[in-house]
Amino acid sequence: MAAIAAREAGEPGSAPPEARRMVETLRRELERSAPEELQALAARSVAVASGKGGVGKTITAVNLALYYALGGGRVALIDLDPLSDVASLLDIQEAEAALEAEPLASGDRSLADFTRKLFAGLDLIFPSPKLGRGESLQLLELIFSRHRAELLRAYDLLIFDLPAGSGYEENLAFLAFIRTLVLVTNPQPTAHAAAGTYVRRLLALYPERAVYLWHNRYAPQAPGGFNPLDVIGNYNRNVPRRQRLSPAEAGRVSDLAFVPEDTALNLLRGEPSVQENIRRCLLDALQFLLEQRVAALTAGSSVSSSLAPLVVAFLCRQRRLENPEQVLERLGEHLQGLAGFTEQGAAFGAEERRSYLALLESVSEDRLRRALTRVIGLLEESLSRGAPPRSPAGGPGDRSLDRELSRLLLALGRLAARERSLANGGGLLLFYFALYKLFRSDTVVRLIDRLVPRRDGPRGRAVRDRYRQIRYLVEKDPEYRRRYLRLVALLQPVVLRQTATVVKAFGLGQLLFRDGSGRLLREAYLKLLTNFLHDTLYSGLSVVIGFPYRSAAVAFQEGAERLRERLAAR
Repeated sequence: MAAIAAREAGEPGSAPPEARRMVETLRRELERSAPEELQALAARSVAVASGKGGVGKTITAVNLALYYALGGGRVALIDLDPLSDVASLLDIQEAEAALEAEPLASGDRSLADFTRKLFAGLDLIFPSPKLGRGESLQLLELIFSRHRAELLRAYDLLIFDLPAGSGYEENLAFLAFIRTLVLVTNPQPTAHAAAGTYVRRLLALYPERAVYLWHNRYAPQAPGGFNPLDVIGNYNRNVPRRQRLSPAEAGRVSDLAFVPEDTALNLLRGEPSVQENIRRCLLDALQFLLEQRVAALTAGSSVSSSLAPLVVAFLCRQRRLENPEQVLERLGEHLQGLAGFTEQGAAFGAEERRSYLALLESVSEDRLRRALTRVIGLLEESLSRGAPPRSPAGGPGDRSLDRELSRLLLALGRLAARERSLANGGGLLLFYFALYKLFRSDTVVRLIDRLVPRRDGPRGRAVRDRYRQIRYLVEKDPEYRRRYLRLVALLQPVVLRQTATVVKAFGLGQLLFRDGSGRLLREAYLKLLTNFLHDTLYSGLSVVIGFPYRSAAVAFQEGAERLRERLAAR
């Protein structure tokens, strides 16, 4: 990370003199001619920025705009990022040729000429692709000078999607006119390095500015011992002393939101098929079981509690453990490379070495770990091949995968009778295996596919209509909700019957989810089913609002409300 941070950081970015003079001249003119309007616009504006691309900045800006519009506000989403293209993210099909045909400043154009209505209460401003070199400052003048009064009359809140990075003309210059800044990052070393660089360059220009961190894809534990909470500390530890943020500067930065991973916000997931998604769910359940098993084996060793999560994560990534000496060498190098474990010399003392070798032998010989690793490999291979072959029954099938999953469930059923810690993970795998069998039926798959709106795509092929699907959610379309609830009501008893069939066939009653009195936890199976439908229907949709019981949606709402409080306090 150190090399990456040093490259990202560079020297404090000074604004180009000519551009800085233009911005300062405009600001002074507005402070003299329209101070109240300038202050009102600054108070209603929120800039959403990021030190680097790919951290979810635009998705955050879009979801914030949607959230506040759904709350009854009149919101403008101002797209300043030449790479984001909010219109494409929302799957808006109408061409914006008229907007692209003329330069920004051509003629006497009103704000309406640059505006596209999205949903009730939400407009997109500057929806066309942009910006040519040198147009950023021109755009700044359009917003804060020429169309300032129109913006104040039309909107209660303006969300600015700034370009990624910390350049002056296209990014930091706008913050001379915007009071509130949300800086988006995620739990990756490069993202923290870039966020720290952004804060340093920002405070060099605006020393009193507050920075609110928005953590995307947040998880309390990150691989490799990386602390996802300590953005400033991670940055400071990996740059030269002269580039570090001081305690006073670090004090200008505070956490605003912690939004966990959600398939709806992962545009790379696209629109997975039902069969692909169930295989991914099986893979997640298997990896959870593997982590549980390795953690249980490690708990019985002399590995310290502080190192145990790092050791478990490392061992779960190892497919082969037949040569403990080589594995131990790699583990030592791994631990020495982590922050806080950078001592020189041998990674382990003689006694530690014996203990770790004993642990590696125990993990290597554990039959359940071996079985889990084998099935994980088969599933990963299956996913890499794409659609599975057709089974004799007509649905997609993979005989070797079916056979190994069945054997694994039988083993888990036997072990769970005496190791109750395996019951929950085994129950999760049992549920997804039942779905895996159920969704061999093309009839059942079509029930889910019918809920996804379609439109004509290239060459007349029907493709997912993401804009219509988003509109159904944000405008709470009653017919769409009725169809969704009817699908859940239709599938729930079918899924329970399928699960019961698998339980009876394999003798897996000990893996069923039950309450303290032994009754079946139907609510648990309903939640698992609705989570699966969410992941299948809404993967890659780009919005998280509209799902009140999803952890990401709850975390997003909490962050949005904290931001509302900050805005009200100003």
